[in-house]
Amino acid sequence: MGTRGLVSAVEPLAVLRKAFDLGISLYDTADVYPGAEELLGRAFGRMRDQVVYATKWGHTPDGPDGRVSYMRQALTASLRRLRTSYVDIFQLHVADLSPYGAIALREECENLVAEGLIRAYGWC
Repeated sequence: MGTRGLVSAVEPLAVLRKAFDLGISLYDTADVYPGAEELLGRAFGRMRDQVVYATKWGHTPDGPDGRVSYMRQALTASLRRLRTSYVDIFQLHVADLSPYGAIALREECENLVAEGLIRAYGWC
């Protein structure tokens, strides 16, 4: 098998920058997509104000985690990987959560908006 189809470490950056040059400015990722947040941070760190980041949280190696305490931990880690001080859209990536759990998360999301750490939030 040859090298056809293999992507070097440089090519994904070039692809992201070309996509941006062609008008793509919204980038949807998640903390569980290996290396994706880091790649976006490297690609757009200096032009952060020109892109929109949507990232998801809620999955861990131990399974889904929709706790308020984990949400802030996940956000802090995503901010570091994305090399930014805020996320445009922060989405819960857990399908089955109790209504009571959702209410607590909504309240904390409002706090994160007020703190300027996220601009909007959702549940996917």
